[in-house]
Amino acid sequence: MHDLELGRVPTTEPLINDVVDNFAWRDIHVLVKDRSTKSPLYILSETAGLVHAGEMLAIMGPSGSGKTTLLNALAHRIAAAGAETTGQILVNGQKSNSNMIRNLSAYVEQEDALIGSVTVRETMVFSARLALPSDAPDYFSRIGYQIPAATNPAEFFLDLINIDLDKNGEIKSRTQHIINSWKESPECNGLEGDITRIANTPSKVDLTKLKLPKPSIWMVPLTLLHRSWVKSYRDIVAYHIRIIMYLGLAVLMGTVFLRLKLSQEYIQPFVNAIFFSGAFISFMAVAYVPAYLEDLHTFQSERANGLVGPLSFMVSNFLIGLPFLFTITLIFSVVVYWLSNFRADGPAFMMWVLWLFLDLLAAESLVVLVSNIFPIFVVALAVAAFANGLWMAVDGFLVPMTILNSFWKYVFHYIDYQAYVFQGMMVNEFKDRIYTCAQIPDGGYQCMYPSSLNSQGEIRGVDVLKSFNIRTGLEGQWVGIMIGIIAGYRILAYLSLRFLR
Repeated sequence: MHDLELGRVPTTEPLINDVVDNFAWRDIHVLVKDRSTKSPLYILSETAGLVHAGEMLAIMGPSGSGKTTLLNALAHRIAAAGAETTGQILVNGQKSNSNMIRNLSAYVEQEDALIGSVTVRETMVFSARLALPSDAPDYFSRIGYQIPAATNPAEFFLDLINIDLDKNGEIKSRTQHIINSWKESPECNGLEGDITRIANTPSKVDLTKLKLPKPSIWMVPLTLLHRSWVKSYRDIVAYHIRIIMYLGLAVLMGTVFLRLKLSQEYIQPFVNAIFFSGAFISFMAVAYVPAYLEDLHTFQSERANGLVGPLSFMVSNFLIGLPFLFTITLIFSVVVYWLSNFRADGPAFMMWVLWLFLDLLAAESLVVLVSNIFPIFVVALAVAAFANGLWMAVDGFLVPMTILNSFWKYVFHYIDYQAYVFQGMMVNEFKDRIYTCAQIPDGGYQCMYPSSLNSQGEIRGVDVLKSFNIRTGLEGQWVGIMIGIIAGYRILAYLSLRFLR
């Protein structure tokens, strides 16, 4: 074999395999439970094969014949859902395991139908060059299946065992005859003899101790970071559409809660705007589900080939998201904060940005965890949306903490990241504010919130906080809890990748 792509490898430098002499399997059985009867059912039985170095083997069969199941079994992967696999898989006559197969081979999965770097012409040429061994037509002719003239042998062999159009059982009977003929053929006996000889012949290389060169411990996460960065700024679904979405939401919020005033009738709109900002910036994080599932699918394929571990994947995913999530938060905040007339103070604005950044980071961490456990788009979307709805309901705004029942308060409220964001943003806005009361005709004042300044026609912001049972001076503790929740979600996401396959 020679790599001639763009002339990067000279034709005088072949790709040499000096480790694997042969790959064989014998008595491969895959047992599952029948979906309707729940009785044991073999979907692969007595499968055997042998491939020598330098050979290419094509496994052909109609849809549902077990090709992918066999390849999964040979790669020491789960052959099928709930399946039990038995049999011998030998490399150079040695019994193989999953680590050995990962070191010696790569598995191109069923979804990789085309190679992106290969042109359409090259794909067609390579497909045309693929052919059956020269003795395959003779073998089928010998057992009674002569290939008609001007017929593609590959299509003829597939039609022999394709039961999709079998109405009277003729094809099933013919397929069973082909199986029985193989068991009694000299080719089968020769294959069994070769496998037995190979199994009894010591390998020139102890494959159990084979150590192939691998990248350094830092190269894998750095490479993943590089790839994730390229994907992030090229893939509009990952962050670009989300930035536009949050910008649109910011304009909507800023114009709805436009230039709120410091009088008591605007206190509730201020509170509503704070809740809306934290809750919806969190809820809309579910838009990350499709982009993350695409990354997860790539990771699972690379992990099966021993290229990437869950820790490197999770670390790179977390780090690459930080600048984009901060950008989203900053754009959203610049529009909403100043249009809505929140505290015109630099430190207060930066605290607002910090709370929303932690909010979005926690929400995306939740999306990652849910997607790891439920790697199906609709399911992950539904579960993440439900979780966000739960956090909204118990964060202390819709139902004040003073009347929230004990179950929701002690089971969910104290692990609700939206609750700490809501409390932190409320303190940030109200602790140093003074609001005016409504003046009545007799010269007095009618104040909506009790305050020590009611006699002067004013309401202190801290008294508004008291009505929501929110204390001041705990912002540092809340930030720490938020960081802990984010870390908890990420650790659980790592563990789910580590142990749920």
